[in-house]
Amino acid sequence: MYSRDKRWVILSVAMLLSIGFGVIDDADAADFKVVVKQGTKAFMPQEMKIKLGDQVRWINEGEEEHFLTSAGPSSRQVVSGTENLEIHKRLPPSESYSHSFAQAETYYYFCAIHMQMWGIVIVEK
Repeated sequence: MYSRDKRWVILSVAMLLSIGFGVIDDADAADFKVVVKQGTKAFMPQEMKIKLGDQVRWINEGEEEHFLTSAGPSSRQVVSGTENLEIHKRLPPSESYSHSFAQAETYYYFCAIHMQMWGIVIVEK
């Protein structure tokens, strides 16, 4: 059988090879949380910076439904149809929604029910 040192070398080489060939490609991805708390009509935090490949999870801890809406990168304009939206998702109480952004851009989003609720996700490379 292999000695303890040889097993350590084999394991180390296997790990380096898997990283080099992209097997462990999501190791650096992160999960960011945006929360709507009970009694508030605000996304917290309202602005965040993330890296491309990271995921944002919106969590509704309140008792009211919200409707996440985003026209897409660098857009604050209303779009003509839901097929053109980056995000268009109901967020009932006690539920969450996760999204990964495809481009390194600035994304503006809001609640289509409570228009005063808005946020910004800045996606960097």
